[in-house]
Amino acid sequence: MPTRSGFTLIEALLTVLIIGILASISLNVFGALAERGRDARRKSDLTALSLGFQARYDSKTCSNPLDIGLYPGWRLFISSNQWQSVSAQLPNLVNDCGPFSEFLATIPAEPKNKTTFPYLFDLSSLDTSNTAPASIVGKHYRLIAHLERPLSLQAQADLDKMVATWSSSFGGAALPTNPSSGPGYNYMVGK
Repeated sequence: MPTRSGFTLIEALLTVLIIGILASISLNVFGALAERGRDARRKSDLTALSLGFQARYDSKTCSNPLDIGLYPGWRLFISSNQWQSVSAQLPNLVNDCGPFSEFLATIPAEPKNKTTFPYLFDLSSLDTSNTAPASIVGKHYRLIAHLERPLSLQAQADLDKMVATWSSSFGGAALPTNPSSGPGYNYMVGK
């Protein structure tokens, strides 16, 4: 009697089940790695923007003495104390110190949530309660981004302190609220 070779139905189902389990594990791991990668890019982008802001601040080539020693875009914050979009304002920003592109050739954009969480910047300004003195207008900046990975308790506490200091000591705007129900901006750099 000849022997039949092949898989039984149970063996085939078990094989498919094992492949499905391995595929779901791989997708979860890949998703977490992709989130970490995008968060690392966001931090790197804000560092590059920060260096561009600092290079512009340190530039002594301004023809208008009012612009020397101030961060780019400071005039945007004289009448408005609201966060400004990096990608909307900085590429077109030209003043007496030259275009911002001289200090940062490419303005980075948020890798995933470009419309929901664009990179934003704020400069020190006079707030309506007059707690920030006129001498700090445009002399300090903050850049913010939304990280996908949740913050640790310590990182959240540090962010809360930075936000409180920014608002109370420098007349900076409060962090914008999230347009959806999830967490909002949760990463800040600045000087």
